[in-house]
Amino acid sequence: RKLDVGFPPINFNPKLTTPQFCAGVPSSRPTLITIRLRKIHGDSMSKTMICVRRSLFLVAVFCATLSAQSVRAELYTLYDGTEQAKTPDQYDPQWLYYGDFGGTQSYDTTEQATRLNTSASEAYRSGYSSHNVFGQLVNNDFPTLDRTAGYTVGFRIKMDSESHAGNVNRAGFSVIAISSDVGSSTLSSIEIGFQDDRIFAQQSNFGSGGESYADNPAMDGYVDFELMLKNDSYFLKADGTEVLSGSLRNYSSPVLPYQIPSYVYFGDNTTSAGADVYLQKLNVLTTVPEPSSFAIMGFGVLALFVARRRMGKQAPAA
Repeated sequence: RKLDVGFPPINFNPKLTTPQFCAGVPSSRPTLITIRLRKIHGDSMSKTMICVRRSLFLVAVFCATLSAQSVRAELYTLYDGTEQAKTPDQYDPQWLYYGDFGGTQSYDTTEQATRLNTSASEAYRSGYSSHNVFGQLVNNDFPTLDRTAGYTVGFRIKMDSESHAGNVNRAGFSVIAISSDVGSSTLSSIEIGFQDDRIFAQQSNFGSGGESYADNPAMDGYVDFELMLKNDSYFLKADGTEVLSGSLRNYSSPVLPYQIPSYVYFGDNTTSAGADVYLQKLNVLTTVPEPSSFAIMGFGVLALFVARRRMGKQAPAA
């Protein structure tokens, strides 16, 4: 019998790794795989069926592996000043809450960005967060920040000024990411501080030490930052170049927001520093596991083969 199945062409070699195995597969040009099952009698039939079973088993195992590794990326645009001439708390749809404690915010049409300014006094603090002052989500569709699957907080900013005379371990602009499993004994969070001459990871006790990068390129113009959290580690990139990495923290402070699951913050969260910052884009990128179409196809072929075998056994003798 002849069974035609639409499938991308693959050169099977079980000794290769998954990337090598799939290399060069032109998914835009699906072709036909023709499976011919010939009617063979006696020992030849048994040997043929053993070979077919082994081949289908290998295909099924490989497809199951693909299924386990397949993920879908989901981008949540929290703010884009180039698309809407609004501040983040007025962006549609709204994702962020504006907490104002002396600072100012305004949309700059020339910059196509929001200016967040707490430079008038280091005692001022203002910023944007995924939750309001009561710890409630601004938008219930905000994603779960699962550090096991991995997620990335993206932000495009530039800084005109920053001062931290009140405390050298604090910064006039900070970004906070807290994962969904935050707890008293869990390394699940990170706060990155941006001073005028360095970028650093905030220590759990908010003291000195920790990873630090002796420059802040945002003082020279807009920079696309990516803060990725994966398992117990974080990685910070500036325009695609990694500048910081290290272990996640367990911030022991019992006050909000450090105990809020799936929380992000952009702004000045201290009374010991101030800054004048332009925020142009803010987003969160998450990964969601999903079944692979290859796996579905592979198990479909296996199911068809088994069904045909059973029908053959049930057919009456001629």
